[in-house]
Amino acid sequence: MASSPDEDSMTQSICKNSDPNTEIENSNIKIPIQRRRCRNPPELEETNKEMKKAFSTLNSELYKQQTKDSEDNCDLYGKLLAKKLRQFTDIEKQE
Repeated sequence: MASSPDEDSMTQSICKNSDPNTEIENSNIKIPIQRRRCRNPPELEETNKEMKKAFSTLNSELYKQQTKDSEDNCDLYGKLLAKKLRQFTDIEKQE
């Protein structure tokens, strides 16, 4: 399969082109050449940071909720008793 001279010149111009953001014009055909994307684009890095922050916030709130649920009746009774004692005046506390 022999290629035409136009195709050969187009292939040569593609190979010779060193700037990755240029467009090659050859016989009214524009072929856009895009630069290769970096491994971790900035958009993904920013999104990744926000997701980590959201997950850490969620995990901390879940942990707080679990510690609240671990209180038993004795803990609640002690808190209620302390609240009642704080309401007494100093004179009533001494009696």
